[in-house]
Amino acid sequence: MLSRSFECGEAQEYLKERLGEGGYNKCNRWDTLTTRGGFTPQKCDFCVGEDGVNKNIYYSEQEALLYSDVTLKEEGIRLRVYKCPHGFGWHRTKKLS
Repeated sequence: MLSRSFECGEAQEYLKERLGEGGYNKCNRWDTLTTRGGFTPQKCDFCVGEDGVNKNIYYSEQEALLYSDVTLKEEGIRLRVYKCPHGFGWHRTKKLS
């Protein structure tokens, strides 16, 4: 789940800045954010985080970066994005190197 601190209008402005006009769906709630035709992160069948849970998989680097930007802005946690080693999309990690 994404932010609960953003109001919908703030989320829309943030997405316009990040993705450009038409690159997002208008939201009713920021914590149910979808981008680019209803994109919602799916779970990767192969990659597992340190917590033992399958990692989210993002369709594009841009969408992984968007979610990373939100996490930094709201939680102060800097995340790096990287290609899935199995070639299924992009992941985020707290490991900066």
